[in-house]
Amino acid sequence: KGDYDTATVKPIATKDLLCWAYQVTRGMEFLASKKVMHGDLACRNILLAADNVVKICDFGLAKDIYKNDTYQKKTDGPLPIKWMAIESIRDRIFSTQSDVWAFGIVLWEMFSLGKTPYPGIDACDLYSMLVNGHRNEKPQICPRAIHEMMLRTWDSQPQNRPNFLQLMDELGDLLEEGERDHYLDLTKRFDASTNNGTNNAVENKDYLGMMSPPDFLTQTSVSMRP
Repeated sequence: KGDYDTATVKPIATKDLLCWAYQVTRGMEFLASKKVMHGDLACRNILLAADNVVKICDFGLAKDIYKNDTYQKKTDGPLPIKWMAIESIRDRIFSTQSDVWAFGIVLWEMFSLGKTPYPGIDACDLYSMLVNGHRNEKPQICPRAIHEMMLRTWDSQPQNRPNFLQLMDELGDLLEEGERDHYLDLTKRFDASTNNGTNNAVENKDYLGMMSPPDFLTQTSVSMRP
């Protein structure tokens, strides 16, 4: 037995999964518009708050990358290979497009109800399989349209993957209008509360806007080797 009220807890529905995915794309599109790469997008770094509100967390890697331009992993900790794009595994290049690949894995995690990506495949064998065209299979409860979206985020060519704005629009079209507008309204209320609470004594600078674009074409190289 849990410590929650069983009268208010409902089974997870497809609409919930779409709501969560839609909110993640909205958050990631905001980061991309501010020229910030997350670098470690995964379900483990996504929080579910009250009222089905999703929050993206763990920005430690992104901050390190764009403070010093490069991030060098100095420890022997494991890498999240199963969430990394082909170019990230091969060339240690990370960008907004590799975040899009990771979002495809997040979609797969959601619609598989929390399974580990590439079940039964060892991380050491994954790269060669990805190069040869292997991708995660469609989860049992996953709509075909969502799996096709996943496959597009896993295109071997980063420039051919959809961007977060496109993904946000597609997921928004799959949601009911009221659900989509609810999360748009949340953004407006947050902006209003932020502006009203601004301390006039503190200069309001757009620090995110000062960062360099995390574009794959700029060949931002991130060394993840120990």
